[in-house]
Amino acid sequence: MSQTPPPPGSGSQWGWDGSEASQGHWPAPPAPPTPPSPQKSPSSANPPHPSGAPQTSSAAHPPGAPHPHPSGGRLPGRGRPGLIALVAVAVLVLGAGLGWGLTTLLSDEDTAVVAVPSEAPSQEPSEAPASAPSDSPDSSAGDPGAAPTADELPDDPTAALEQLAENDEAQVVADLEGMWVPQISSKRTGMEIDGETWTDEDILADHQALRDEHPRVRLLWSGDFGSFEEGDFWITIAGIGYSDPEQALSWCATNGLGPDDCYAKQLNTGGGHDGTTRLQ
Repeated sequence: MSQTPPPPGSGSQWGWDGSEASQGHWPAPPAPPTPPSPQKSPSSANPPHPSGAPQTSSAAHPPGAPHPHPSGGRLPGRGRPGLIALVAVAVLVLGAGLGWGLTTLLSDEDTAVVAVPSEAPSQEPSEAPASAPSDSPDSSAGDPGAAPTADELPDDPTAALEQLAENDEAQVVADLEGMWVPQISSKRTGMEIDGETWTDEDILADHQALRDEHPRVRLLWSGDFGSFEEGDFWITIAGIGYSDPEQALSWCATNGLGPDDCYAKQLNTGGGHDGTTRLQ
């Protein structure tokens, strides 16, 4: 009775010739699958062995040769140089952009500092300097012609009186000729007032006290002006000129000086003394 051989690859103990396992040979164990080489076409692949075991290719890789990568033959790590180059290019581009932005920013700041805004308010004109005190006749402020101090005057009282009168005369003639002024003192050496005989030292002290108390006080020698009847008196006036004698008398009342101490006097270098005195 003949036996029918098992189908190929069934793993039966029977061989191809129907003999027992001890009389035949077993098929070669299946080798690990080898991915197809990218260089070979499908037509060159070896057909499977009838027993189900893949046929060993005659074009096996020589010993020690690396097997191709399953992803199509590209070795691991081959894309790193390209990635590094891409990163380097990105760094260069980023650095160039930052440098350009910084340069533009600094340039804009410099321009903002130097440039003047077109809508900036115009510079205010500087204030005009304060005008000097007016020398008009009706003005009573300030004393543009201050007398020399006691240290600048001679020690001799007579010489001191003469220096004061000489300093004041030029300004009085220039500013007060023909004007009405308040006359606040009239003294001469040797005269007696209330039992007291006046000396040049007394007259100098009296004049300096009035000069310190009232503005623009001046000292005159009566002999230099035609409006005084006698020419040997030291005359102390408030050097404020008025066109009307009543205004001079008003100054006397305002400063608390009575009829015996203050009256209106018109100053003239020439002419007579008639009509040049007005009492309170």
